[in-house]
Amino acid sequence: MFTDDGTLSGNDGCNHFSGSWKQAADGFEIGAVVSTLMACPDVDAWLATMTAVTVDGDTLHVFKDGTEIGTLPRQ
Repeated sequence: MFTDDGTLSGNDGCNHFSGSWKQAADGFEIGAVVSTLMACPDVDAWLATMTAVTVDGDTLHVFKDGTEIGTLPRQ
């Protein structure tokens, strides 16, 4: 969830995470993301590594250091 005050939060199916965002030329730059560290089998904590996102219609494209690492549908 991205809020108007520049914060973000979510859950990867196991861990909760939060951070900050600001608008960039082609999407949004993500500030440091903090996450709980519960060990859950078969859960990849990839969302906590994001550094930027873009929106294309109802799809959020998630990037780490310029490389797309995944997508999420709008909820």
